Amino acid sequence: MSNHGGRHLDTTVTTAAAIGEVAAALAGKAEVDGGIRRGTDILKALVLGARAVLIGRPVLWGLAVQGADGVAAVIEHLRVELVRAMQLSGTASLRDIGPDLIAAN
Repeated sequence: MSNHGGRHLDTTVTTAAAIGEVAAALAGKAEVDGGIRRGTDILKALVLGARAVLIGRPVLWGLAVQGADGVAAVIEHLRVELVRAMQLSGTASLRDIGPDLIAAN
């Protein structure tokens, strides 16, 4: 799912706000494209039911600044942040990420 950067209207639903409902409707077969800027965003999307995330804008920023090395640096930075977020949440592997990481209200 993606809003393709379509946050032009103040009331547009963000990808993160909709992923839980969309993933449930698709029985866990949702990929998230949009709004992924940090490793913690990746963890949140996976917790909410995405099975994969696509990273567009940060990769383009890395490409614009340092070419292929910039892209590699962005991907490594996101990987390190994701691993750290997983460690802090007590999650040992990607398979262990699930809705149980969400705090109940």
